[in-house]
Amino acid sequence: VKTSDAACCLVAKSGVVLWSHPVSKPQKPSRLRWPRERLIVVDDVVLVSFGGTDPRVLNKDSAEFLGSHPQVRAYGGRLAALDVADGRRLWETGYLPNLESAPGELYVNDSRVWLGPDFSEVRDFRTGELRDG
Repeated sequence: VKTSDAACCLVAKSGVVLWSHPVSKPQKPSRLRWPRERLIVVDDVVLVSFGGTDPRVLNKDSAEFLGSHPQVRAYGGRLAALDVADGRRLWETGYLPNLESAPGELYVNDSRVWLGPDFSEVRDFRTGELRDG
Protein backbone atom coordinates (compact mmCIF):
# COMPACT_ATOMS: atom_id res chain seq x y z
CA VAL A 1 0.00 0.00 0.00
CA LYS A 2 1.27 3.50 -0.84
CA THR A 3 0.27 6.42 1.39
CA SER A 4 1.47 10.00 1.07
CA ASP A 5 4.44 9.31 3.38
CA ALA A 6 5.08 5.53 3.36
CA ALA A 7 5.04 2.28 1.42
CA CYS A 8 3.60 -0.51 3.58
CA CYS A 9 3.14 -4.26 3.34
CA LEU A 10 -0.07 -5.56 4.96
CA VAL A 11 -1.49 -8.99 5.68
CA ALA A 12 -4.52 -9.15 3.37
CA LYS A 13 -6.88 -10.96 5.75
CA SER A 14 -6.13 -8.99 8.93
CA GLY A 15 -4.68 -5.66 7.78
CA VAL A 16 -1.70 -6.13 10.12
CA VAL A 17 1.31 -4.09 8.96
CA LEU A 18 4.32 -6.34 8.25
CA TRP A 19 6.64 -3.44 7.41
CA SER A 20 6.53 0.24 6.57
CA HIS A 21 9.15 2.19 4.63
CA PRO A 22 8.98 6.00 4.96
CA VAL A 23 9.05 8.10 1.78
CA SER A 24 8.98 11.87 1.32
CA LYS A 25 5.64 13.49 0.65
CA PRO A 26 4.98 15.45 -2.53
CA GLN A 27 5.59 19.14 -1.95
CA LYS A 28 2.19 20.04 -3.37
CA PRO A 29 -0.61 17.62 -2.52
CA SER A 30 -3.09 17.28 -5.36
CA ARG A 31 -6.22 15.36 -6.23
CA LEU A 32 -4.39 14.42 -9.44
CA ARG A 33 -2.27 11.66 -7.94
CA TRP A 34 -2.44 9.30 -10.92
CA PRO A 35 0.27 11.01 -12.97
CA ARG A 36 2.85 10.77 -10.19
CA GLU A 37 2.39 7.93 -7.69
CA ARG A 38 3.37 4.34 -8.49
CA LEU A 39 3.54 1.10 -6.53
CA ILE A 40 4.32 -2.02 -8.53
CA VAL A 41 5.19 -5.44 -7.08
CA VAL A 42 7.24 -7.77 -9.29
CA ASP A 43 8.50 -11.04 -7.83
CA ASP A 44 10.44 -10.04 -4.69
CA VAL A 45 10.74 -6.30 -5.46
CA VAL A 46 8.37 -3.39 -4.72
CA LEU A 47 8.84 -0.35 -6.98
CA VAL A 48 7.44 2.84 -5.42
CA SER A 49 7.56 6.47 -6.59
CA PHE A 50 7.35 9.38 -4.19
CA GLY A 51 8.14 13.03 -3.46
CA GLY A 52 8.52 15.65 -6.11
CA THR A 53 6.84 18.92 -6.88
CA ASP A 54 4.22 19.74 -9.43
CA PRO A 55 5.34 21.78 -12.40
CA ARG A 56 3.67 25.17 -12.31
CA VAL A 57 1.20 24.26 -15.06
CA LEU A 58 -0.18 21.42 -12.93
CA ASN A 59 -1.10 23.66 -10.02
CA LYS A 60 -4.71 23.71 -11.19
CA ASP A 61 -6.70 20.54 -10.55
CA SER A 62 -8.05 20.30 -14.06
CA ALA A 63 -7.50 17.72 -16.78
CA GLU A 64 -6.71 20.46 -19.33
CA PHE A 65 -3.40 21.06 -17.52
CA LEU A 66 -2.21 17.46 -17.88
CA GLY A 67 0.07 16.64 -20.75
CA SER A 68 3.65 16.37 -21.87
CA HIS A 69 5.64 19.54 -21.53
CA PRO A 70 9.24 20.59 -20.78
CA GLN A 71 8.43 21.30 -17.12
CA VAL A 72 8.17 17.58 -16.34
CA ARG A 73 11.89 17.77 -15.49
CA ALA A 74 11.03 20.19 -12.67
CA TYR A 75 9.07 17.39 -10.97
CA GLY A 76 12.06 16.04 -9.02
CA GLY A 77 10.41 12.81 -7.86
CA ARG A 78 12.14 9.60 -6.77
CA LEU A 79 11.69 5.89 -7.52
CA ALA A 80 12.81 3.29 -4.98
CA ALA A 81 13.00 -0.48 -5.12
CA LEU A 82 12.20 -2.20 -1.82
CA ASP A 83 12.66 -5.82 -0.75
CA VAL A 84 9.17 -7.34 -0.54
CA ALA A 85 10.12 -9.45 2.53
CA ASP A 86 11.23 -6.65 4.87
CA GLY A 87 10.85 -3.26 3.11
CA ARG A 88 14.61 -2.70 2.98
CA ARG A 89 15.59 -0.18 0.27
CA LEU A 90 17.51 -1.92 -2.53
CA TRP A 91 18.14 1.19 -4.66
CA GLU A 92 16.76 4.63 -5.48
CA THR A 93 16.90 7.00 -8.46
CA GLY A 94 15.25 10.11 -9.90
CA TYR A 95 11.84 9.59 -11.47
CA LEU A 96 10.37 11.64 -14.32
CA PRO A 97 6.87 10.46 -15.17
CA ASN A 98 5.29 11.23 -18.51
CA LEU A 99 2.39 13.34 -17.33
CA GLU A 100 0.13 12.58 -20.29
CA SER A 101 -0.11 8.84 -19.61
CA ALA A 102 -1.91 6.89 -16.93
CA PRO A 103 -0.62 5.08 -14.99
CA GLY A 104 2.65 6.52 -16.29
CA GLU A 105 5.83 5.33 -17.88
CA LEU A 106 7.15 2.43 -15.86
CA TYR A 107 7.54 -0.90 -17.59
CA VAL A 108 8.99 -4.05 -16.03
CA ASN A 109 10.03 -7.11 -18.00
CA ASP A 110 12.87 -9.63 -17.90
CA SER A 111 14.34 -8.30 -14.59
CA ARG A 112 14.55 -4.76 -15.97
CA VAL A 113 12.58 -1.61 -15.35
CA TRP A 114 12.22 1.01 -18.08
CA LEU A 115 11.36 4.44 -16.78
CA GLY A 116 10.42 7.66 -18.45
CA PRO A 117 9.87 9.84 -19.94
CA ASP A 118 9.81 7.73 -23.09
CA PHE A 119 11.30 4.59 -21.46
CA SER A 120 14.71 6.19 -21.95
CA GLU A 121 16.33 4.78 -18.81
CA VAL A 122 16.71 1.01 -18.28
CA ARG A 123 17.73 -0.43 -14.90
CA ASP A 124 18.06 -3.86 -13.36
CA PHE A 125 15.03 -3.91 -11.07
CA ARG A 126 16.85 -5.73 -8.24
CA THR A 127 20.13 -3.77 -8.20
CA GLY A 128 19.27 -0.48 -9.90
CA GLU A 129 22.28 -0.77 -12.19
CA LEU A 130 21.89 0.89 -15.60
CA ARG A 131 21.38 -1.60 -18.44
CA ASP A 132 21.13 -1.52 -22.19
CA GLY A 133 17.56 -1.51 -23.47
